[in-house]
Amino acid sequence: MPDREIDNADKDCVLLVWDLEGLPPVGDWTAVLWRQYTDEKSRKVVSIPGLVDQCADELRARYLAWIYDLGEARIRGGRVVDHLQIRPGFSYWWMSSLAQKFNISGTSGIDDAIKLLALERLVNERQPRIILLATGNQRLAVCVQNFCRNQGIGVESRYGVVAQSRKNFSSVFRFFPYSWCAFIYLTWYVVRVIPFLLRRKPTLKSAGEVAFIDVLTHLDRRAIPAGRFFSNYWTELIGKLSEWQINSTWLHLFFRHSGIASPIQAQSQVERFNENARGAQFHALIERSLNIRVIFKALRDYLAIRRAKTLLSEISKICPGGSDLDLWPLHVEEWNDSLGGKEAMINCLRLALFEAAVSSLACQRIGVYIAENQPWEMALIYTWKAAGHGTLVGTPHTTVRFWDLRYYYDRRSYERRQTNDLPMPDLLAVNGPVARDAVLGGGFPADRVREVEALRFLYLLRTREHSATTSPAGRGLRVLACGDFLPEVSRRIISWLEVAASTLPPDTTYVFKPHPAYPLTSTDYSAMKLEITEAPLHDLLSDCDVVFASNITSAVVDAYCMGVPTVQMRDGSSFNLSPLRGLKGMISANTPEELAGALLEAKGRASEAGRQYFYLDAALPRWRVLLSE
Repeated sequence: MPDREIDNADKDCVLLVWDLEGLPPVGDWTAVLWRQYTDEKSRKVVSIPGLVDQCADELRARYLAWIYDLGEARIRGGRVVDHLQIRPGFSYWWMSSLAQKFNISGTSGIDDAIKLLALERLVNERQPRIILLATGNQRLAVCVQNFCRNQGIGVESRYGVVAQSRKNFSSVFRFFPYSWCAFIYLTWYVVRVIPFLLRRKPTLKSAGEVAFIDVLTHLDRRAIPAGRFFSNYWTELIGKLSEWQINSTWLHLFFRHSGIASPIQAQSQVERFNENARGAQFHALIERSLNIRVIFKALRDYLAIRRAKTLLSEISKICPGGSDLDLWPLHVEEWNDSLGGKEAMINCLRLALFEAAVSSLACQRIGVYIAENQPWEMALIYTWKAAGHGTLVGTPHTTVRFWDLRYYYDRRSYERRQTNDLPMPDLLAVNGPVARDAVLGGGFPADRVREVEALRFLYLLRTREHSATTSPAGRGLRVLACGDFLPEVSRRIISWLEVAASTLPPDTTYVFKPHPAYPLTSTDYSAMKLEITEAPLHDLLSDCDVVFASNITSAVVDAYCMGVPTVQMRDGSSFNLSPLRGLKGMISANTPEELAGALLEAKGRASEAGRQYFYLDAALPRWRVLLSE
């Protein structure tokens, strides 16, 4: 997107909003690209992704303000947050999809909502008489049509609208009403955990006064067979706790993945962790507290939330401040799911589980949890404080990105009114100056921020020697492509490489590291010769000339810190979620055709390790101070 401002209103202007693959047709209109960037300087082409980049601070603030206004809206005599109170001082609102703002999800409508705010800005300046809409997104079409009707602008769908499924589930759940989905899930959950319920579990006890809470994933697979606990969330801190003579309690939330596929398997692994810890650590699953009482408590909460939802139908009429935009069609499915469907039942179960698990712990002086502002964390914060434990610390385990909206709230949300306030940790421990600037820039209270070493990135201390990456003499260009946790993004990365390969030197080699959550199949890359590897990222970075990745993955930070040149895919289908957003020296490719030139340009640049991104110190002095507070 050019850095120019949008020009003044055009007489008889027609906008063609193009939300389809490929280039829009040429005609007597201004083409408004919904998914693509453009370098064209003409007034006849406008890129919405480019406009979002240009006005990012304003658009993010407007969206966050709208979410805040939804929670504070007075409906039937009370605020929405108050209608959804399910414990004294704790509102289920903070566990809902609207409050979570998980825009990285492949089913989220948040990006389209923010793009609509950008479109509104364009419309106000161009004053079109008609909008031609080309989209296969039914929810987006409804929003544009409602907006045009409110503005008195003509609207016409030129290319038809492809109907979408009413729900976002990829399973059989999408065929049933939301309440059915909730009870089907509850039945499936109970049947699945019956063997776990019948299994005898050790009494929940505490090894010390310091507790850590996380999800049972990101375990070192080399340590699992030996029953040794080593988590890529906590890395060297685990050993340091023993060195500092700090006994610790570990609560893990079960998450099914290829390494641990069932609660029974997870419980067995946790018991082996305890055997190897010899009293210095005590590990337990949150799910170990599951019993009939917990299930009935979750069911009671679910029914209460459903009843409250019936009082809140008018929430759909609330538009962003000073706007005629109706954004509700982009959020209604996730709202219905999180207040009456499968997601609501999951949240209620987790709240009941955390209440049982956290209240049974001996008083803890300090607790530390992995912070991503997910619904289970809201339950943890409430139950931790209700149980009378000490300081609770949240710590983002990786980067804090500008467009990862889970980490941001409207600044008014941080005000303490003592009435169903936003659940907040006592302290937020950030892992570097970039994360610190991000959370403070988002309005998080500075007196609650602490600095700690970046545990997941300590290995960079051992790889500094590789910062000057050079190719062996005679070897062709070696490209490392990093996969993404969204399958469609990984497939797009490969399709871009296929286009670039046709113009790159024939001795170029391509290495692809899939995301652990999305292993590749041969159908994903049958058109090109691709080396697939699951080797550690730092080893791969030491042996490549240039990295190619999406604008979502955090893997680019590793490359940046090691000084490996990086090209990021910037195709407009998603926001610039790069953790390197705003840093100098980044190279982007807007189209597959640009990628080959970008890769060669990147290789020609001098490899220079980036400025300090993380706090790195193998002795972990900041963590030691934090845990002694």
